[in-house]
Amino acid sequence: MDLNIRKALPTDLTSIVDYYGTKGDTPFDPFANEDLLRQVVDLNDIIIAEVKGSFAGFVYFFVDNHPWFEPEVDKFGHIMGVHVKPQYQGKGIATRMLDYAMEDLRKRNVRVAYIDTGANNVEALRLYERMGVQRIWTDHTFQEDNRLRISRFGLGVKFYPTTTTKS
Repeated sequence: MDLNIRKALPTDLTSIVDYYGTKGDTPFDPFANEDLLRQVVDLNDIIIAEVKGSFAGFVYFFVDNHPWFEPEVDKFGHIMGVHVKPQYQGKGIATRMLDYAMEDLRKRNVRVAYIDTGANNVEALRLYERMGVQRIWTDHTFQEDNRLRISRFGLGVKFYPTTTTKS
């Protein structure tokens, strides 16, 4: 497979919005609106996957300080979305994009990263487990509109800088 993983370019925003859809999770979801996406998201925080030059998916992450659930952590990365087009799923693309994102976080001197996902997202949970991610919190939310109980897992991975020894 001719796979290219790289940082996003301004020309990728249309592909992201086209894939993500214009409804988004909320009316203010930047990934559902190209102009809003351009204004509020740093392109350095989006990883793009291309297969044979065609958009295959993206990962969005950011760096921040002191998460509410682990306030002793100074600087952390939060991987907010891992998206792979259906025809490319199961081919290792999400793993490659996450590896790229985590290496980018290491270069920014980030040593802890978090990912959250739905409790029923079995494929994502398996992927994150293979990557060494640990469950650190569970949130159960009751949605009144459709009487559905949703569980989300907060997941974290601690990684450390590569050390080199001089001979």
